[in-house]
Amino acid sequence: MNAKNSALLKTLSLFFLTLATFMAAQVFLINNNVFEPSNGYFTESQLRDMGFNIVKNERVYLIHNRKLIIGSDSDFLVDFQEYVPKAYTIVNGVVFVKADFISSFFKLSKMNDVYYDKPFSITFIDYTDDVLTIGTSVPAKKEFLSASLSNNTLSLKLSPAQCDLKTPAGVSVSRTNHTTIITVEKAVSGYNITYSENKIVVRIEPVIRKIEYTKRTEIFAGRTFT
Repeated sequence: MNAKNSALLKTLSLFFLTLATFMAAQVFLINNNVFEPSNGYFTESQLRDMGFNIVKNERVYLIHNRKLIIGSDSDFLVDFQEYVPKAYTIVNGVVFVKADFISSFFKLSKMNDVYYDKPFSITFIDYTDDVLTIGTSVPAKKEFLSASLSNNTLSLKLSPAQCDLKTPAGVSVSRTNHTTIITVEKAVSGYNITYSENKIVVRIEPVIRKIEYTKRTEIFAGRTFT
C-alpha cells in the first residue's frame, strides 16, 4: 500500500470514527434549548443561539461569556490557554464547529444519547382515559424517553429529567440521578408514543380481561336446563 492510499484510509477512518461517535448522541441541551448537530458539526446559527458572538476576518473569533476563542486553520485557542486542533471548518464562508468541542467547552454531562448542562423539567403529568401526557420544559425528543413493556407493566424512563410534581392517579413516579421513571399501574398490552412540541403523548392499550364461565346442566321436573 502506497503512502497516498495509507493517508486516505487514515482520513476515512477518522471521519467514520467521528461520525459514529455522534450518530448515537445527536441531542444537546444547552441553556434550556435543544440543539442537534449535523454530521458532528454545529452551524453558525446554532452557535449564536447558544450565546456565541462570531467575528470573521483573517481569523475566526468566538466570544461567549467573556471567554475568547480564536480560530486559525481549523484550530482553536481558548482564552490563550487551551489549544484545540481541528475543531472547526469553514464552508462557503460559514463556520461549522465540531460538536465534541462544544461538549467540552460547556463541560456537558452525558446520559444515554443526550449531552446536557442541566436536566430538563417535567412540567405536568396527566393520565386520562388511557392517555398519558407528559409535559417537558424543552421540545420533546425521542432521545429523552426509553419505554419498556414487561409482564403487562409499562415503564417510561425519562432522562436527563427532573420532576417535583404530584403523582396523578393511575401511575407511579420514581426519581433518581436525573432520571424520572413513570409506571402505569394497570395492565397494558400495547402502547403508542408521539412527540408534539413540548409534550410526549402515550396512548395505552389496556389488557382486556376475558370473562370465564362454566357450563352447567341441571334437571328439574324431568326437564333439562343448561
